[in-house]
Amino acid sequence: MRKNGVLLPIFSLPSDYGIGSLGKECVKFIDFLSNSGVNVWQILPVNPTSFGDSPYQSFSTFAGNPYFIDLDLLVEDGFLLREDLPEKITDKKIDYAALYKERFALLKKAFNYSFESNHKKVEEFCQNNPFVQDYALFMAIKDSNFGMPWYMWEDDYKFRTTLGMKKALEIYHEDVNFYKFLQYLFFLQWTRIKNYANSKSIEILGDLPIYVALDSADVWANPQNYLLDEELAPKEVAGVPPDYFSEDGQLWGNPIYDYEKMAKSGFDFWVERIKFACTLYDIVRIDHFIGFANYYSIPKGSKTAKVGEWKKGYGDQIFKEVHKKIGKVNVIAENLGVISQASIDLIESLGFPGMEVLQFSFDEYSGRFFDGEKISKNTVIYTGTHDNDTLLGWFESLDERAKEYVLTSCKIEEEKGQNVVLALIKRVLDCNANLVIVPLQDYLQLPTSARINVPGTKEGNWQWRLDGGEFNDNLSKKIKELLKQSGRCSK
Repeated sequence: MRKNGVLLPIFSLPSDYGIGSLGKECVKFIDFLSNSGVNVWQILPVNPTSFGDSPYQSFSTFAGNPYFIDLDLLVEDGFLLREDLPEKITDKKIDYAALYKERFALLKKAFNYSFESNHKKVEEFCQNNPFVQDYALFMAIKDSNFGMPWYMWEDDYKFRTTLGMKKALEIYHEDVNFYKFLQYLFFLQWTRIKNYANSKSIEILGDLPIYVALDSADVWANPQNYLLDEELAPKEVAGVPPDYFSEDGQLWGNPIYDYEKMAKSGFDFWVERIKFACTLYDIVRIDHFIGFANYYSIPKGSKTAKVGEWKKGYGDQIFKEVHKKIGKVNVIAENLGVISQASIDLIESLGFPGMEVLQFSFDEYSGRFFDGEKISKNTVIYTGTHDNDTLLGWFESLDERAKEYVLTSCKIEEEKGQNVVLALIKRVLDCNANLVIVPLQDYLQLPTSARINVPGTKEGNWQWRLDGGEFNDNLSKKIKELLKQSGRCSK
């Protein structure tokens, strides 16, 4: 079946409390997708965000984001008193600084009010999810150090000495329980949402970053998995060389994996990570998948990503272990950027669908344009991703010659921006690919102000959210008609 999907981060859902959550608006959106004939809901990583607020830089690759815990549901489920709820927030953009100051204090009230009565359920949850212990202890120590990264902690905590871990568990016992409790709440609500989506025949497509953040429980608890020196500082860091998004490249700063050591353990970290992602989501998009074929390594201390070295990846060995220990996995390989023959060969050998983006499909000088009939079925096509401008913003940013080339090559006669957006969406939906993903902003025909992220920039990202009421019957009918015309409608 030819499928279709909508891309919308959870944090962008409407909310009375400043950020999208796993509550009533999430349920409404799933109903909207179902009524519109949509098969797949793609979201961004649901992990806790760290400095910079990016979901691709998290304190744990296994934990859930406490900001997504719905406050009204906490009241309904008896974890919080209604009088404790904050005033409604009307800001159109997410204010992460305010959330950091206020949300955890409120969640602490829920903890104080209901942890003891739910202690056994929390402990049972933690036994079934071993990652929680390291994450909770990591966050407790971090809080006691005013948020400083773990590599700046005192040596007993930094190096996880036996004495240090024993002392931390004794001193921060209540704080550890608090973070365990938050994970219990997140996954309680997440499970309900995923089950509800699946009951409506909606698959959840989740995003898995290839790298983990340096300041994370993942690196702190298992430093042997990374190329670190004796002081646990990275010897090399990840990024990508100069490309379409940035003339200096992107210096991500994530530590590079010590693949040789990982191989000796049968790549257990990757097996567990992908296994966890496959239980969390129905489909897993692995970000920067080309890093499994060849990865870009930047020397420690580099100011930009211009100086780096491509090295051979271990994808064939990793996925051999994954398939042996887990079985078949439903993975989409994000293969955008610098594409090597090695990455093409790896993805083809694994049989995973790759990606293409409409906005990258036009080059008047080489005569390249979007041709849906030449697209492989085993491909996922996007009008744009979270890293792209909206379709309307992209088209309006083109010079007149480029606009004319897009219109001519796609046989679009109308030149008004909004009509162009719908025409381009239809071109993508009509293509041969098994799955097409359209960001909700494109169906809404929104301008650049609705963009999610601008790669290479540090401010103003991950903040866009809906006002409420956008996913209405009129939009649902419009989407459903487009999907019916392309043979992608689920109903």
